[in-house]
Amino acid sequence: MLRHATYKRNEKDFATKVIEDDSTGDVTLYVGDNPVATADVDGVSGGVEIYAGTQKLGPMKRRIARSLIGSRSVFHGAGFTAIGAAYTIAHEIEAPAPFDFVRAIISNGGASAYTLGNIKFASAANFGDDGAALTWVQGSFSANGLKSMPPATAQTPTSFSIPAKQSGSGSNVVPGIALSDWAQVSSLDRADGGKNHIIQCRVALPSGANVISVSGANEAAVFDAQAAAYCLRFRSSLAAGDNVTTIAAQAAIASNGWFGIQGIEFLHRSAAVQISEFGDSTQRGQGWTDQNTGHVSPGFLAQASMSSQSNPLFYANHCVSGQTSAASRATAKWHITNANIDVAVIPSWSANDTGSAILSQWPDILATVNYALSLGVIPVVVSALPEYTLTLAQDNERKTLNARLLALRTIGALVIDRDSVITDNGAPARQIAALTNEGRHPNAAGYQLIKNQYIDVFGQIQAAA
Repeated sequence: MLRHATYKRNEKDFATKVIEDDSTGDVTLYVGDNPVATADVDGVSGGVEIYAGTQKLGPMKRRIARSLIGSRSVFHGAGFTAIGAAYTIAHEIEAPAPFDFVRAIISNGGASAYTLGNIKFASAANFGDDGAALTWVQGSFSANGLKSMPPATAQTPTSFSIPAKQSGSGSNVVPGIALSDWAQVSSLDRADGGKNHIIQCRVALPSGANVISVSGANEAAVFDAQAAAYCLRFRSSLAAGDNVTTIAAQAAIASNGWFGIQGIEFLHRSAAVQISEFGDSTQRGQGWTDQNTGHVSPGFLAQASMSSQSNPLFYANHCVSGQTSAASRATAKWHITNANIDVAVIPSWSANDTGSAILSQWPDILATVNYALSLGVIPVVVSALPEYTLTLAQDNERKTLNARLLALRTIGALVIDRDSVITDNGAPARQIAALTNEGRHPNAAGYQLIKNQYIDVFGQIQAAA
């Protein structure tokens, strides 16, 4: 059976035709005389599997989402640390949906570039697998650390120079970032009863590489305390030298505190919203005192209560303790430009923004919101919390800023109005005593109320998607 059509481009006519093989049911699309894709229609289910040559391209509805670990630093310290010897860092990360391709995001907080020696990926059926018996796929950097399309096979090179930081120091570092090529790695069904899907990634790093630093105790508290919920976990472990080129057992542990990658992006099989949040400790959940002082951010609490296998929600928290709002927004702009995110949650003002008027944040907030909108990313702005050190005049500025934030809804932004559930409405306003630790960071009760604001906004986004 033959069906055909023509189309015109650059004043030239191109013939297209679709030929169905009546004996096999295969349907092939041609442009001119060149076959470009073949589809096999399942007579039972009606499903269509599409191939280019021997490479299966279906299912056709794909989304890119990321599960990031890195900026769940920092607890009373800098976000990046120079390692003192050559190490392999093994990472184990959960994703809330099945995946077929993955790539790593590698960041560098140092003033000089460093050369990542090797990178490999493997999927696992059990959380905590030591990796020795997994099937590992070679990673690569053919796209020179930039965005690329998924390849059918591994590319070269396998080592790469990770660029130096873009700006800042200490908590306000805007890191240099590179992306590996996409590696074809499909998720496995869980054998340990877990809900999520596991990817492992190993990187071989030189002495002096400036990597992400996370408090091990808080890392464990964040994810173990929420283990019963639909929450993503991560682990890392260290081995001396290169344990990537030749894979050997490397147990995943909770207390390492170093991460050689900032996170993993997944090409996954279900439509899902990808939300990335940028900000400081109040958006990370610092002050969650009933979980070993762990940082359980309200965004993660919202993700844990909303995400499901049938409707997964990807959420990545990039917030850094002590970081200024301007530095957080600068990092957000990189991700808006280069990452595959649907939603960017950005800060407005916090106590880290000392030395300048509160309303001086407004022009950059507005510019970041408009920039996100111009690239099709939904901007979500987090309102400024009351702060116990503010004078009446300063708090009036904060209130004016929050009023401007709420008005951003008219141009397509959303607002997480955490101020509305924490403030005592005083003059100057303070955080309600029962909802805060010290007047700056909410406590567990406060974060639970703020979580509901996140759920409301995330729910609007999920429903629209």
